[in-house]
Amino acid sequence: GQLHYKGHEAAAVLGAPALPDPGYGQHLSEVDVTGQKFRQFDLGLRYTFSRPGKPRPFVGLSWGNLVLLPYTVEYELRYEPSGNIQKAVFSVEDQTRLRNLLRLGTGVEIPLSPRFDLTLEGAWQRQWKKPHHLAPDLLGIQGGLHWLF
Repeated sequence: GQLHYKGHEAAAVLGAPALPDPGYGQHLSEVDVTGQKFRQFDLGLRYTFSRPGKPRPFVGLSWGNLVLLPYTVEYELRYEPSGNIQKAVFSVEDQTRLRNLLRLGTGVEIPLSPRFDLTLEGAWQRQWKKPHHLAPDLLGIQGGLHWLF
C-alpha cells in the first residue's frame, strides 16, 4: 500500500524520522509525505452478517505488523520574525518495522454477482504500547473487489 499525508510536526510522520533540528529562529511549519510505501501483515477475525443477495455489513479485529519501506519527507522551515520559508527534503533509507498494531474495522460487502463482491471498509489502527511514539493512530478507508472461489 501507500500513504499520503501532511502534518505540522515530525511526530505526525509514520516511523518518526529524525529530521534535522531547526536552527535558531526557525521552526518546522509543515511536513509532507507522498507515496510512503508499506507492507502490512495482519491476523484477525471478521464477522459478516448473513444477508444472502443483499449488502452485508461486517466488523473485524486484527493484530499485525507494518513494514515501512524507504521514503522521502518534504518539510518546510519558517524563519522568525521574517516569515521566510525554506523547503527541504529528507530521505529515510532504512526499513522501519512497527509491531503490535491493533486494527478495528467495519464496512459492507456488496454482492455484484454470485462470484464477485465489492468491499468498502473504514478502519482505525493503533500501535499497542507505543515505543517512542513511532506510529500515530491511523484512520482510513479502503475498497476492494473480492472473487469468491
